Amino acid sequence: MCFDEINAPLRTNESFRLRKDDEYHKGLSPLEDLPINITSSVVLDYMHNVCLGVVKRLLTFWVKGKKSVRFLNNNIQTEVSSTLISLKPYLPSEFNRLPRSLEELEYWKATEFRTFLLYTGIIALKGRLNKQLFQHFMLLHSAIRILLSKETCLTLNGQAKCLLIQFVTKYSDLYGVEFISYNVHGLIHLPDFVLVHGPLDQFSAFKYENCLQNIKKCIKNSRHPLSDIYNRIIEQNKQLKPINNYPVLKKEMEYNPLICKDPTVTLYEQIINECFIVSSIKEKDNFFF
Repeated sequence: MCFDEINAPLRTNESFRLRKDDEYHKGLSPLEDLPINITSSVVLDYMHNVCLGVVKRLLTFWVKGKKSVRFLNNNIQTEVSSTLISLKPYLPSEFNRLPRSLEELEYWKATEFRTFLLYTGIIALKGRLNKQLFQHFMLLHSAIRILLSKETCLTLNGQAKCLLIQFVTKYSDLYGVEFISYNVHGLIHLPDFVLVHGPLDQFSAFKYENCLQNIKKCIKNSRHPLSDIYNRIIEQNKQLKPINNYPVLKKEMEYNPLICKDPTVTLYEQIINECFIVSSIKEKDNFFF
């Protein structure tokens, strides 16, 4: 399937429920029983749509696509991989996974594609990827950065939409109209969902993917999996967890005159905030902005 239209008329809640597009519907959906606006409440998730969809496809094109969109040679690909790996010591603890080489691309997880799109990609690709392809990638990078911020996702929403329309429009010229998939076309609609539901991370699947491992651990036998999960969740909810008063100071240090001349001051190796960690020992964690 190829979705090459940019200004196609949008479905509405009414047109969806009346099934005005016969080819789109494949039977009844249980969601239709809910008193919701289906077209705005059933959202595109940027973890699958952008990270595992568009970004993964772009990297696949550059590594083993047709000649016009591939890295110029294997040496360039090796340089990109080396740059990604060289950034490992500088990614702070908030990053779940450290960068891997392009040789392991098929094993990358969604968080790795997110890190590449938002942080490491622009460093590793600049000067190594065809300039036209790099500028095209920057359209996506800039738009998603805008839509992830609580402030800019609303104030610059229109600009983000323009950037994504440019990205999708140029995509067919660079990679071929036959590759404008559902994920690529869906980028155009992300800013509209952000206007309704807030920044992308507020309705992404990342938090639910992380929860799946906890659910799997709850299942002890194959006979009654739902009962197992339900009972474990009830038990967990009954265990009251202590509430941290941030910031939390950890690992008291011995007095060191080189760090502080006042011997009465207590020094700590680490401070834990609600959103991030600052460490005086780990170089990657000892800066914050």
